[in-house]
Amino acid sequence: MRATAVSLCLFLVMIASPQPASSQPRNSAPMQTESRTKTQPAQNQSAVQAQAVIADLRRVIVQARPVNQGPRIKNPRAANARNAMLGTLGKQKQAAVDERSQFIKAPKTRIQTSQNITVIPLPHTKTPAGGGNEKSNLPPPGPTPQNAKIDPGLCTHAQINTVNRQSSGVVFTPDTQYNLYTISGCGFGDQQGDVHIYGHFKSQNIKMNVEFWSNASIVAAVDPNVSGELDQDGVTLVVKPAGGAQTQMGGNRFYAARETVQLPALAPGDFAPNLASAALSSRVNGVGGVVHGVSQCGMPPDFSSPANAGGNWMAHVVRTGDQARPSSVCEDADLFTFNDLTPGFTTDSFQFAWTELTQSQCNAKGTALGGNPGRLSYTGQWDGQWSGDNIKILYRVQECDPTSVAAVSRIYSSVYWLNVWVTGPRGVNPRK
Repeated sequence: MRATAVSLCLFLVMIASPQPASSQPRNSAPMQTESRTKTQPAQNQSAVQAQAVIADLRRVIVQARPVNQGPRIKNPRAANARNAMLGTLGKQKQAAVDERSQFIKAPKTRIQTSQNITVIPLPHTKTPAGGGNEKSNLPPPGPTPQNAKIDPGLCTHAQINTVNRQSSGVVFTPDTQYNLYTISGCGFGDQQGDVHIYGHFKSQNIKMNVEFWSNASIVAAVDPNVSGELDQDGVTLVVKPAGGAQTQMGGNRFYAARETVQLPALAPGDFAPNLASAALSSRVNGVGGVVHGVSQCGMPPDFSSPANAGGNWMAHVVRTGDQARPSSVCEDADLFTFNDLTPGFTTDSFQFAWTELTQSQCNAKGTALGGNPGRLSYTGQWDGQWSGDNIKILYRVQECDPTSVAAVSRIYSSVYWLNVWVTGPRGVNPRK
């Protein structure tokens, strides 16, 4: 019993006695702080390096040249509108071809002139052997105007009855495919005079070259070199006999010869990036330099017109960023509009090209950040479409993730170039 009491006392003494100091150094907390301090600069250095890699990728994208090029796509609306006018001109030309043969065969004195007119047959016109009348696909001419019944020998002054068998509404054009006019009337005289049209032309009058002249008939053509004139109504034909008073026929039109040219640049307001509501879409506010989009929808573009990189292109659109676009808000598409073209011009065709980072370029940046292979992914597709007379470009967004070391190392990009051709009056600036 006494031994048990002694043992209990010794146990209580041991519990109450102070424990020896730990073997851990007293300065251990400062060592942990120092370790964290050393890790922080390494992390900062990694982030800075990742940002430098992304900046280098962005430079590659901005300075890139086109690699992929789509076909030149024609505007179907433009062809339909032009075909209507060409149909009218074709009927006029056929009537002139028929009437010209009759004029030249008639037993009248032909006036030799210094002007030679080349008559270009229409595709459906055939000239019979032996110089006979050419076959016409036109219906018989309509009622003869009242003044056409006057015998040429009884004319007291010059008078125009019809042009290409029409008494009004003739379309004059310098287009050599349709440029032939037969003037029927009386009192023109047997000596060649002058024929011209006038209207609101820059040169006031446009000369017509005379091939054949008689007292009752004239064959002539608009000067084929006419350039720089717009289409217009209210054109008047004037015949001035040699030494006599002139006569005229009003109520006609002028249709300029056409040419197709490439637009050198876009005009302010032509570019609507990231298609969405009008409240979200930004507009181009300048031409000739880089214009930064302020769109709240999708990735805002850097836009230049004419292109400041990549060659002879009308427009260059670049998107780069470290955040994906909100696809639920807008469409990956841009709209190009052409509302300020000079009257008579319409969009004819367009072509676009694009480029993207290669797998090796993305891999190289991953290696620079720690050896991880780069990863490329894509959203959307490349496509170009006509929207009426405007152009819609659907662009593909590419993501390059060189490494998973830092989230900032990701970059989203999309780059393309655009050319647009317009058709309109020859020698005229397509912009107002």
